[in-house]
Amino acid sequence: GRHPVLAVGSNASPGQLAHKLGRLGIPRTVPMVPVRLRGLGIGCSAHIGRAGYVAAAPYARAGEQRTLVVSWLDPAQLPAVDATELPNYRRVPLSGEAYA
Repeated sequence: GRHPVLAVGSNASPGQLAHKLGRLGIPRTVPMVPVRLRGLGIGCSAHIGRAGYVAAAPYARAGEQRTLVVSWLDPAQLPAVDATELPNYRRVPLSGEAYA
């Protein structure tokens, strides 16, 4: 089955995910749905992305509310997207109760 992954920054763009997956020969169809979260802020990461942009990064922020995107990645897509984020990011589990 598919795995829900909170998408932050350019990974919330269907075109960006299609580009990343297409380069690897992996199916590019990814269901994406908006979600409303509490307690999570988005800021700048302390690095410059490979393409030369300042990357986004999530952080805990009490009282913050925002709409983000959940990408539903299949078993081939999940490790492929993870690999595009190293060494600056790593996927971690989030408690739905903590951010609902």
